[in-house]
Amino acid sequence: MQREKHGFSDRGHRGGSHKCHHKKKKHHRFSDMIARRGPRIERGETRYLILDSLRDKGRHGYGIMDSIEEKTGGMYRPSPGTVYPALQALENLELIAPSDADNRKTYELTTKGRRELESQRELLEDFYEDMNQASSYEYEEDEFFEDIQALVAGMFKSISRAFRSGRLGADEANKIRRIIQEAAQKVDEILKQ
Repeated sequence: MQREKHGFSDRGHRGGSHKCHHKKKKHHRFSDMIARRGPRIERGETRYLILDSLRDKGRHGYGIMDSIEEKTGGMYRPSPGTVYPALQALENLELIAPSDADNRKTYELTTKGRRELESQRELLEDFYEDMNQASSYEYEEDEFFEDIQALVAGMFKSISRAFRSGRLGADEANKIRRIIQEAAQKVDEILKQ
């Protein structure tokens, strides 16, 4: 016979002995909720990143993605769904030309493409500078978010243990709720300054 706590069996199913046949909910980790994001990539910028990746040599689609990821310090890697339509558009504009090398379609800059790339040098320099600034904050952000995650996870673990052991009654739960609400309000006040 299973022992029940707060209406849940030791197995975690409400009411005890029945099996749970529904799909499990996907649980998101706290780190996913506060994940760091790189600078936003504007629609037209990808085209110039592609042209820039072809500056020194021809590349195939995945080579272009690798080059962009490398030049941005891993902060941005365009998807195939972004790169391949952009390659077709650049080809239609005669900014790049395809060729078959080793049974793979590769792309090279045309003279017109080099002129277009040169005309956007400042945009690219600004873009790469933004990426470098974003990656320089990466270490400090990682450390900060790891600390916050550890504090919050530790708190939730303590509350969960107390709940499962029956040490968390309605009065204690209300006190904890008020403390967390006050903390959230204080954080909001700090962020609004």
